[in-house]
Amino acid sequence: MRILGFLFLLSITCNCKIEQEATTANLVAFAKVYGYVKYFHPSDEAASIDWDLFASYGAERIQHCSNDNELVEVLYELFKPIAPSIKFNFSDEVEVMANNAYQLFPLDASTPTKVFWQHEGLGLGTSGPDGFYTSRKVVVKDGVIKDKLFSLIPEMDAKISSEIKNNVSVVLPIVLDKDFMGTYPRTNHQALKRLKDNLQNYSIDFQKAPARFGNVIIIYNVFEHFYPYHEVVSYDWKEELEKALKQSIIDRNEEDHLTTIEQMMASLRDGHLHVSKYSDKKRYFPPLYWEWIEGKLIITKVVADGDTFTNLLANTNNIKVGDEVTHINGTAAKAYFKKIESRISAGTNSSLKYKAQSKRLLGPKGTTINLTIDSTEISLTRTLDILKEHPRPLVNEHTHKQIEEGIAYLNLNNISMKEIERLLPQLVKSEAIICDLRGYPNGNHEFIKHLMVTNDTSTNWMQTPQIVYPNHREPYNFKLANWTDEMKPTTPYLGDKKIIFITDGRAISYAESYLSYIEGYNLATIVGETTAGTNGVYNRFSLLGDYNVTWTGMKVIKHDGSQLHGIGIEPDVIVKKSIAGVKKGIDEQLEVAIQLAKGKD
Repeated sequence: MRILGFLFLLSITCNCKIEQEATTANLVAFAKVYGYVKYFHPSDEAASIDWDLFASYGAERIQHCSNDNELVEVLYELFKPIAPSIKFNFSDEVEVMANNAYQLFPLDASTPTKVFWQHEGLGLGTSGPDGFYTSRKVVVKDGVIKDKLFSLIPEMDAKISSEIKNNVSVVLPIVLDKDFMGTYPRTNHQALKRLKDNLQNYSIDFQKAPARFGNVIIIYNVFEHFYPYHEVVSYDWKEELEKALKQSIIDRNEEDHLTTIEQMMASLRDGHLHVSKYSDKKRYFPPLYWEWIEGKLIITKVVADGDTFTNLLANTNNIKVGDEVTHINGTAAKAYFKKIESRISAGTNSSLKYKAQSKRLLGPKGTTINLTIDSTEISLTRTLDILKEHPRPLVNEHTHKQIEEGIAYLNLNNISMKEIERLLPQLVKSEAIICDLRGYPNGNHEFIKHLMVTNDTSTNWMQTPQIVYPNHREPYNFKLANWTDEMKPTTPYLGDKKIIFITDGRAISYAESYLSYIEGYNLATIVGETTAGTNGVYNRFSLLGDYNVTWTGMKVIKHDGSQLHGIGIEPDVIVKKSIAGVKKGIDEQLEVAIQLAKGKD
C-alpha cells in the first residue's frame, strides 16, 4: 500500500514537472516573438498598443497551450493584428512569408517607401536622460534616407528568421513598405480593435502568474537586445529567462516576484541595476551602519544625539563602533547576507559588499531588526528615511583641509570645482595632494586638467550601441564619445606634486570616468579598494506594478581600450579596513595615503 502511495505521489510530481517544462517552453516562444515585434517590426499597429499589458495578457493566453499547433494558433491571434506579415513555420515546412487576405504591398509599388527601426541605445519605452538614448522609425523614400540616427541600415529585404521553440520558427520582416496611409500589409482592423479592447479591460494581479510572467518577459527583451556588456559578462540569458519563468509559476505574491526578477538580473553584473517603486515603503533604516571587515560584520557607525549625521536621539542600547554582529533576526550574519547578495547586481565584489550592507538594513518605517552582539539580542527600530539620510558613514565631513604642513586633502565627494579653484594658490605651495574619491565626485573633474601634461588623446572610451538587428546580431556599431574637447592641460600645473587618490567600491560611474583618467595617464598613486566596475549613462524602463528598472545603457572601456565593466579601477596600493582600526577610529586608507605623501612606503 505504501509503495502504491509513493508511486502515486511520484507520478503527480513527474506530471507537474512535465507541465511546468511545457508551460515554460511556450512562454519562452512568446517572449522571443514579443521582443522581435516590439523593437524591430516597424508596423503602425505595433506602435499603437500597450506593450507592458500585452506581455501579461499574451502570457496568460499562451501558458496553457497543449501542443505546438495550439501554440501557433494563439501566437497568430496575438501577433497578426499588430504584425500582419508575421509567419510561424514548423520545422518540416518551407520558410515563407505570410499569405493573408489583406493587401500586402502599396498600390503603386514602382517607387516604394520603406521604414525600419534604428536604436541608438534604447529609447523606445525608456526614460533615461533626455535625448541621450533614441529609438526612431527611419523612412527611405525615393532612395533617400530621412531623419536617420546613424549610417548603419538593414538590408531592404531583411527579416528575422529564428527558432522560438523546438519545431517552431518565426519569420518576420524588419523593413516594411508604407504609403501616406501607413505601413503594409494592412491589418484586419476588427482583430486589432478586439485586441486593444481586451487589453483595455485587462487587469494586473501579482497573486496570479501572468502578471509575474509579463515582467520577466519585458526584462528579458530589454537586455537580450540592448545590454551593451553582453560580450564581457559570463551569463546564459535564455537560461535566466527559463529559471525566472519557472520560479514565477511557484511564486505567490508580489514580494516573491520582486525576489525572482532581482535574482534574474543579478547575473548581468551591472552596478547601476536596481528595481525601484515610488510607493516602496522599505526605505527606512535603524540608527547605525555596519560593514564586513576581516570576515566579520562590524558596527562602523552609531547615530547619537548631536551627531553630524542626524540630530535624531537614538536608543542604540550601548552599541559601540567596533562591535561584531553575529546574528540578525536569529539568523547567522553570513547566511542572512548570502540571501540578499543573490538579488544584487554588482560589477565587483567590492561594490557588492557596499550594496548588500546598505540593502540589508532597510525595511518599512517602524519595523524592528534584532541584532545579536556579545550573545545579547538587541532590538532596533527603523526610523531614518534613506531619501533624506544615508546610513553609510561620511567619508569625511571636510570638503578640504591641511593635514599637516605641505600635505593638502581634497574631498572630491563634496567639494565643488569653484572651491578647488579658490584653493589653487594653496595647492601650488603643497608638496602632496590627497584626493578622496570614495564615492561620487561633485562635478569637479576639471581638476584633472591641473594634473595633465599632454592633451587627452583617448577618443572612443564611451560607446553607445547602434542597433538595427535583434539578438546583438552583427553588424552593429557604436556612437563614440569622450571628454577630449574639454580635457586639456591647464595652469597652474599640479602634477609635479605627490598626488594620491583614495577610492573603494562606492566609486561608480562618473567616479570611474574620473579615475580612468588618473589610471590611464598615470597621474597619481591610487590607494584603497577596487571600484564598482560599472560605468556608462544610466537608462530606465517600467514594469507592471509601478516598478522601474535602472540599468547601464552604454558601454565604457578604459583609456587603453581594455575592459572596465566587472573589473573596475584597481588600486596601486590595496588597503582594507581592520577591526582594530575601526575601534580606534582610524581611517586606515587615509593614513596610508599620508605615509605615501611623506614619501614612506
